[in-house]
Amino acid sequence: MNSRPDWFDAHVTNYAASTVSVINEATNTVTATIPVGRYPFGIAVDSSSRTAYPPSAYDNTMSVIDGATNSVTGTIPVGRFPVGVDSTTSSPLPRPTVTFTF
Repeated sequence: MNSRPDWFDAHVTNYAASTVSVINEATNTVTATIPVGRYPFGIAVDSSSRTAYPPSAYDNTMSVIDGATNSVTGTIPVGRFPVGVDSTTSSPLPRPTVTFTF
């Protein structure tokens, strides 16, 4: 799960359902369920662009979710079996960093 202090939405990956649930933290309700690649595991959120990045372990991809529309706007091919992601702020623009296991 990942949430943002200025955005009142939490994003939770649903591994078996291959979806991401968007939860409004002010009301504790699910506001959207977004289909992503197979078996998402972990999620990173870019606070400057309202973008979420869940890696999909069995597709070897990472979805790009637009937080304003709660829709997948792209899919990025990544290495084999990505199972974790985090965003880093060491550069001027936060970028997701994917962790892999083999």
